[in-house]
Amino acid sequence: MAASMENCTSFWQFMTNMQGAAWLEWFKAIFDLLKGISWPLALFLVIWIFREPIRARIPFVIQLGPTGAVFQPGQQPDQGGANPLQTVSHPLPTVNDLATSIQEELLAFVPEQREQRLVRALAEARVMADFEFIFANIFQSQIDALSELASGPKAIAEAKEYFEETVRPMNKELYSRWDFEQWSAYLLSQKLVEVENGTVQITQKGIDFLDFVRRYKVGFHLSN
Repeated sequence: MAASMENCTSFWQFMTNMQGAAWLEWFKAIFDLLKGISWPLALFLVIWIFREPIRARIPFVIQLGPTGAVFQPGQQPDQGGANPLQTVSHPLPTVNDLATSIQEELLAFVPEQREQRLVRALAEARVMADFEFIFANIFQSQIDALSELASGPKAIAEAKEYFEETVRPMNKELYSRWDFEQWSAYLLSQKLVEVENGTVQITQKGIDFLDFVRRYKVGFHLSN
């Protein structure tokens, strides 16, 4: 009887071990299967989620490989819908023509770069327009003063001395009615210079304005 019970116990231990081994093999097989299909499944999900943009770009693919895709330069798929530049009308036909030209130029860049380039071009246009306005109203003596300040800040006393000894003799009639504060007011209002701790110093805008004058206003000599 004891031998029979011992044999039965051994049999159940053997079956338990076999069952554990079978489950272990099944688990390993399932894990390997999931590991094998995880990347293709993830790729399929990405393609399915972005199926519309990918479909629109397929006609422009000229090379496809493990490292990525190469598209035809300057050829981008139609994004669909009305073009914003075409729906905005301006009273001046010249502006509308230029907008169309800009739109065609932007096609040479990928969509992700177009907004950045437009923002930079708009910022440049505004700065240039501001500098043109300043140049149309500034005195030559004020530009000369900016050049002096470009070498380093000056004490207010030095700035006033510069006005009295250098600027005032240039036009005694005009500056008999103007003092240092009136003469320097334009530089301050246009933020070309700033006064801090008893010194006058040129601003970054003032430095850029001088660069603008040197680049685009060669040969101009303003009065006063």
